[in-house]
Amino acid sequence: MNFAPTDGERVLHDTWVFVQDADIHLFYLAPSIHDPMHRLIGHALSQDWLNWQELPFIDLTGPAGAWDAGRIGT
Repeated sequence: MNFAPTDGERVLHDTWVFVQDADIHLFYLAPSIHDPMHRLIGHALSQDWLNWQELPFIDLTGPAGAWDAGRIGT
């Protein structure tokens, strides 16, 4: 696998893969380089493990004060 996020504000951390038919879904923890506690979930799609299509980041953080307002992890 040769994937790296192109968003210069995010880095690739813990990864997990889901394969469905010919599609390879790569999910990864994507902390900000400026605020490591602000983490999103990255998502990329491939069919050959070499060429990746980046999909929008997923933000699972709830609103301030909610039970899920803290940082996310794997």
